[in-house]
Amino acid sequence: MNAQDVRSRDGAVDQARGTRNPFEVMDVPNPDDQQALEFAASTKLPGTPDDENARTWSTGSKRDQYDTLEGHWSSRWNGGADPTIPGDAGNKWKQGRAEARAVDDRVYVLFDWNNGARKGLIDARREGTTRLVGTST
Repeated sequence: MNAQDVRSRDGAVDQARGTRNPFEVMDVPNPDDQQALEFAASTKLPGTPDDENARTWSTGSKRDQYDTLEGHWSSRWNGGADPTIPGDAGNKWKQGRAEARAVDDRVYVLFDWNNGARKGLIDARREGTTRLVGTST
């Protein structure tokens, strides 16, 4: 994606909804900014047994979906301390729920944690069939 495409994408707002994302929540300000692109270029997720992102961490359910990215998911993240959670730290996992929706070449994930008290949005662009690049709020 070139810089002109990024500027066009950042300025595209669905006039009917007033947001780019299908959840009608505040948009991620610059999902394709240079910092996100540089981070994506330098990040490798090997999926090895010692990779915390590759380990199974949720329990299966009858709603498991194997043929689509869209739908309801369990979510977790770490890397930042949430001041609304007593005793939280950057290295502790925050677990919650998520819903993923695809629109053209974008994937939007609305997720929550702390029993739904906190929410965030991921706005990512597809790169091929196995990679998403973007940022979150």
